[in-house]
Amino acid sequence: MSVHRQQMESVMWNRKEWTTWIALIMIFMIPGIVLAKDTEVFLGSQSTEVTGLPNVLFIIDTSGSMSTDVTTQTTYDPATTYSGSCSTSRIYWTTSGSPPSCSTSQYFAVSGNNCTAATTSLNASGYFIDRIARWSTSSGGSWRTLSTSYRSATVECEDDSGLHGDGVDGSKLYAADGSYGPYNASSSRSMNWGSESTYTLYSGNYLNWRWNAYSVTKTRLEIVQEVFGNLMDSTSNIRAAVMRFNTNDTSSHSGGYFILPMQNLTDTNRLSYKTTVNALTPDGYTPLAETLYEATRFFRGEGVVYGTANAPGSNCSGVSSGSTYLSPIQTNCQGNYIVLLTDGEPTNDTTADSSIKALPDFSSITGSSTCSGNCLDELADYLYHADNSSTLSGTQKVVTYTIGFTTDQTLLSAAATKGGGKYYTTGDTAGLTDAFTSILAEISAVTTSFVAPSLTVNQYNKLTHSNDVYFALFSPSSLPTWDGNLKRYVLSGSPSEVTDTNGVAAVDATTGAFKDTAQSIWSSVVDGNAVTTGGAIGEMTDTYLPSRKSYTYVGTTAPSNVPLSTTSINDYRLHEDNTLLTEEILGISGTADPHGLSNYRTSLLQWARGVDTLDEDSDSSTTDARAHMGDPLHSRPLIVSYGTNNQVIYFGTNEGFLHAIDVDGDTAKSREAGAEIFSFIPKELLTNLAIFYANSGSSEHPDGLDGSVTVWSDDADGDGTIETGDHVYLYVGMRRGGQYYYALDVTDPDAPVLLWRIDGTDTAGNFAELGQTWSRPILTKIKLNGVDTQVLIFGGGYDTSQDDNTLFQADSEGRAVYIVNATTGERIWWAAGSDYLGSANLVLSNMTNSIPGDIKVVDLDSDGYADRMYFGDTGGQLWRLDIDQENTGASTLVSGGRIASLGDADTVTESLTSANNRRFFTTPDIVKTTCHDTTGYQVSIGSGYRSHPLNETIQDRFYSFRDDNTSGEAFTILTESNLYDATDNLLGVGDAATKSTALTARVAASGWMLQLKDPTSGYVGEKVLSDAVVFNNMLMFTTYLPSAYVEGSCSPQQGSGVFYLIDLCDATALFDFSTGELLDSTAQEGVTINHRKTTLNRPGLQPEPSIVMPEGSNPIVLVGPEKPISALPFSNPVVRTFWTDCSTTSGLCGY
Repeated sequence: MSVHRQQMESVMWNRKEWTTWIALIMIFMIPGIVLAKDTEVFLGSQSTEVTGLPNVLFIIDTSGSMSTDVTTQTTYDPATTYSGSCSTSRIYWTTSGSPPSCSTSQYFAVSGNNCTAATTSLNASGYFIDRIARWSTSSGGSWRTLSTSYRSATVECEDDSGLHGDGVDGSKLYAADGSYGPYNASSSRSMNWGSESTYTLYSGNYLNWRWNAYSVTKTRLEIVQEVFGNLMDSTSNIRAAVMRFNTNDTSSHSGGYFILPMQNLTDTNRLSYKTTVNALTPDGYTPLAETLYEATRFFRGEGVVYGTANAPGSNCSGVSSGSTYLSPIQTNCQGNYIVLLTDGEPTNDTTADSSIKALPDFSSITGSSTCSGNCLDELADYLYHADNSSTLSGTQKVVTYTIGFTTDQTLLSAAATKGGGKYYTTGDTAGLTDAFTSILAEISAVTTSFVAPSLTVNQYNKLTHSNDVYFALFSPSSLPTWDGNLKRYVLSGSPSEVTDTNGVAAVDATTGAFKDTAQSIWSSVVDGNAVTTGGAIGEMTDTYLPSRKSYTYVGTTAPSNVPLSTTSINDYRLHEDNTLLTEEILGISGTADPHGLSNYRTSLLQWARGVDTLDEDSDSSTTDARAHMGDPLHSRPLIVSYGTNNQVIYFGTNEGFLHAIDVDGDTAKSREAGAEIFSFIPKELLTNLAIFYANSGSSEHPDGLDGSVTVWSDDADGDGTIETGDHVYLYVGMRRGGQYYYALDVTDPDAPVLLWRIDGTDTAGNFAELGQTWSRPILTKIKLNGVDTQVLIFGGGYDTSQDDNTLFQADSEGRAVYIVNATTGERIWWAAGSDYLGSANLVLSNMTNSIPGDIKVVDLDSDGYADRMYFGDTGGQLWRLDIDQENTGASTLVSGGRIASLGDADTVTESLTSANNRRFFTTPDIVKTTCHDTTGYQVSIGSGYRSHPLNETIQDRFYSFRDDNTSGEAFTILTESNLYDATDNLLGVGDAATKSTALTARVAASGWMLQLKDPTSGYVGEKVLSDAVVFNNMLMFTTYLPSAYVEGSCSPQQGSGVFYLIDLCDATALFDFSTGELLDSTAQEGVTINHRKTTLNRPGLQPEPSIVMPEGSNPIVLVGPEKPISALPFSNPVVRTFWTDCSTTSGLCGY
């Protein structure tokens, strides 16, 4: 059976005329606050005022070997001017903790620095670590992340908040956004520093020393003392304590003790940290596990054991009350860290072993009742997974970082891995500085982030075929690497529901989440709600690793029909043996491996192609398979049928790869069902691999190949099998990952060919107006000067200036619509505004804003040719363009213009308001229908700020109106004044007179609007973030409703989803969600406004409703894995019908 997607995209009139036998592809996703991304829903951050400053315990090795001399750099002296190519008029920055080169573009002018804490530190130690932001004057003003494009802007830091403001008005001490900024006297107007990025700043003079320092000899301890002192001068917003070792020469001198208590690091006490550490002398042995055990008792508020040994000293004051430690853990969202530095292996370190193994639940937490050799790594494991405070809610974990100073130990690496931290190896001043700054930068970045939910589903799901249902899953993290997966389930039963391989319901009807007992189809074990178990990554085994095929293309010329699989290891393989993949291409030139491995390039490429180089599964092997894929945050998986039991699913991830997954398996090729056939990563995303590999909390989660896939499957003879003479082409954009579209020929999935690439960064090219490629290419057919031509139609994409706009403003890119040749990628036609690059074929002066949504392409007469395009933009405008099949070429191909202005695009500047700054990110639904005796094409769409789902200022709406202009000439531009306000549902809940008046108003209007506000609370941020669906004149859509921070919660407040089911013509209620029955449209006594909607069980961003027609059952609606209603209500029997082929001559299928 072949049901062609193009008809569902291009025709889609009254959907009571069709139901299809379909498979559903859905995506579970997990989304920091004010991140200028929709991921703010998933990771929401808080300031340290709520979470408390992180506790950082430094454990310094004072064993006798620390007196050993080593060759290192001379001491940095800020009073000395060092020669070099770094400019002293610049402040250089990085998010990685490793100093940048002098040639980097990551810097800003010293004159723009308004952070006095940074000035003090840079003038002393040469570097500074804190949350940093720059002031942007656009769109009302806001504080934003640092940029390589804006180097003269004012730069501020969190450490100055409340202490130093603009330097002019002594009362304005708080950085603030919008009209309250850049500085304000009220702390209540302060920006949310908890959502800002952490940077390490460097002076030009320090970098000149760093890259040109000459060598001297110092003892290991002298180096530690020097670096630690500089660190104290360069760090803010932490609580710090310091321990040292006892001499450990007898059992009574075991472990270690505190020389500095846990306290806020301030300008007043920085000197005491430096002088105390500088007074240390080396002596004794190396009791690593014993000292970590004493630290464990400290964090847990338990009795002192080794802290009073007086060998050579005892605990300082302020760490205990009598013989009991005072736990430093103050709040349940506080970060707790240990940084352990040592220069050697543990010696005389077994006294605490029995006590460590006797810790509560030790065996269940660590997986063993004993230690494998030294107990250091098991204890770090325990600290990270146990609840270390019985008085606070939640699990209070302690993260352990380790530094091997002139030593490289498997034990230290294992302790850091099991302890949730990182392991660093170094042997000199510069390396130790980099290790400490990397750790502190990561702590600063991570510690105020909420704990992410364990699983979420991508909200871009669509229909395809069969009773199978696929979920693309991901697990957000405060670190750059997010786990992803693809799992398969089946729709069965009556009424239909999502079931697992055992035929058992897989989704909890109460929560909308997968049951813990569920076992997905490809999984050999119960995988339940776990992202990293089962599914496609369950097939990434050691057996599969040698034959895994990952491709890329790094040629300097534009790709054209490049055969990616010509040899086993060729110029197109992502492999360490591919010499074209240089350190420069990977972005790691001159950079040390963040994990201390000897060959950074080799380790990175092995890791990227699936080798467990870092032993992430802790099985002591670094050559086995790494079962992992990145997160499919927005990319909509797409299934392609090559014949009977021969299907492949394609989708992208933010790790940068397009994945091809074999749905059915191939015995002849020894490939299991769910196994990957190949993956492909664009060269523009190769530099992100190093960020994922380092996985440092000081770096943000990168965006990759995150667009949805389009396919042109040309089965020429219509026999349902892809064979000689047929072809399958894929098209995919990057969304936030970049300004490119890629096309691949996957006619043979085992031999993919790179067809072409569209480059929006080429300012002299045909796509210079292209923004981030959010708009999915829509495959369709047109007549071009009488010639049938298969084309792709897509919007100009997204302009990131919209990330922070408080008020309406025009964009500088993405203000276009393109039609390109689907075979060659060549531009055929484009529309743009009058003042943009080059001369567009259609100039539309009001096309001032970016167009990130998909273009709705419509075939009015079902002749197989596209007739119309509908779309919205980020200015709140809606557009219609008409395609003339009688054209004589590109100049006469398309006409049209605006049909509605529903935001502030036509408002004079002085009257702009944030409440009316509505945007359209979704695609309009178009249905030909009759409403109140008038027939026309009903256009339905909701507004919502996709880049900021947590925004509660904009007053969003849902709109549905009639487009009855058949000539395409002189469009009437609708505004809200032309629409009936259906918010109060007076047509459904009013008395007879009220209903009569309301009906008269509705009939006289061109359509209706629904204000997304609560009857009691008013506007609370409800918005539409996914497409609407019309079925049998029933309009269905979902909204997102943000929720406020809950006191005491360390998880992001994901908000809630709402499902609407209303009448397409007038927005009246159609369904009683409490009884599950259809409402009588003429007798609605007892019906209220709330009968139009129901709150979904699963929190967070919601997908569009998907109408599913399982075999042998009536249609059902799924929102992600959840069924908001048991079955679709019907007043007439359901009859299954099918669309005809896209082209009766070629068998074209586009979806």
